[in-house]
Amino acid sequence: MVQSDLDGPCQSMTGASVTLSMAPLPTTLVHNRRRASPHVVIWTTLAPMGRFSFLEWPVVRQLRTSDTTARSSATVSEHTRQITSRNATADHVVSSVCPYCAVGCGQKVYVKDNKVIQIEGDPDSPISRGRLCPKGAASEQLVNAPGRQYHVLYRAPKAKDWQRLELSKAMDMVADRFIETRRRTWQDADDQGRKLNRTMGIASLGGATLDNEENYLIKKLFTAAGAIQIENQARI
Repeated sequence: MVQSDLDGPCQSMTGASVTLSMAPLPTTLVHNRRRASPHVVIWTTLAPMGRFSFLEWPVVRQLRTSDTTARSSATVSEHTRQITSRNATADHVVSSVCPYCAVGCGQKVYVKDNKVIQIEGDPDSPISRGRLCPKGAASEQLVNAPGRQYHVLYRAPKAKDWQRLELSKAMDMVADRFIETRRRTWQDADDQGRKLNRTMGIASLGGATLDNEENYLIKKLFTAAGAIQIENQARI
């Protein structure tokens, strides 16, 4: 038994005396104020919800709607009904692939104001059908991590500090080292005179998120350069 239209004591099902107060207080609920006493004091605050309405009590909503079993709308508060998914406010959605293992699960990347706000599984992916492992489901934290680097950092041999480089300069440095390593480690023939035309100083290990076209170009490039140690994470 609960009284909702006035303050005062009422009798609970267990026989304990219950005092219900509708006075607005900072705390929402305080119970068992005096453990040694059978009295229970319940405080409810009205500030977050505005003016309290008796019709919004769950048991009343259950009786005045078709939800007689209290498994649907009768148990949903007005605050809950106003909550929307963060994805609903996204400007657009981009299809992508999980950056981790070799499975290649599909992802839906939700973007708002040029910032990723959520990443979920892509139900149209024939590989994962909307499913993601814990790492893939946490990809948004990888994208928006405060420690993520957005610039090329280079540490010279025997140096202690990292220095920032332009991407174009870093690419030129990689190309120069590639050509120099190929020239220095090139093998025309073995000790018995058999033709080799190879280099053992260059190897390639492809990432799991490379698609077929990218892997094809990588294989053509490294084979043309004479490298024979070509592998991919997906096959490993």
